[in-house]
Amino acid sequence: MQSLLSKDFFTLFGLPISYHITSADLTARFREMQSAVHPDKYANATSQEKKLSVQMSAHINEAYQTLKNPLSRIHYLLTLKGIDTQDKAASPDPEFLARQIELREMVAEIQIAQGPRKELAQLLSEITENISTLQTTVSKELDVADDSGLLNSAHKHYNELQFLYRLLEEVRDIEEMLE
Repeated sequence: MQSLLSKDFFTLFGLPISYHITSADLTARFREMQSAVHPDKYANATSQEKKLSVQMSAHINEAYQTLKNPLSRIHYLLTLKGIDTQDKAASPDPEFLARQIELREMVAEIQIAQGPRKELAQLLSEITENISTLQTTVSKELDVADDSGLLNSAHKHYNELQFLYRLLEEVRDIEEMLE
């Protein structure tokens, strides 16, 4: 059981190290593994075995939470490939920065106008489409394991995705307030 703590999250679940994993496979493996190491199964075990069971359960939960979220999965894959995602060297391109400002202005206008539903729906659709497109792009970039140019591009796109996910959350909050 101890050796499982040192495995990367994909290997832990017996999945390929790839952006492309199915949630069904991930969830099935998660449930199997949690069942096997659940602390309740170790109620009569030694204190060391109990402690290890709790550690394994926490590790499996962390791995599952990381891999089930597309943005977290991208972050994890970049980290596995040696990319420091905290490094801001992967600066966004000027077009994306201009688009960020434009999207922020649209959100502000919707808030000031107390959220015209049609504009809000269009903005949600646009953000969701941008996220989907970027996720597809990043997944292709990450599939090319050792190309440093593509990994740097994936890092840049990851930063863009972070912005889009935050913006999506803001817009959903506005939508919720209007209901």
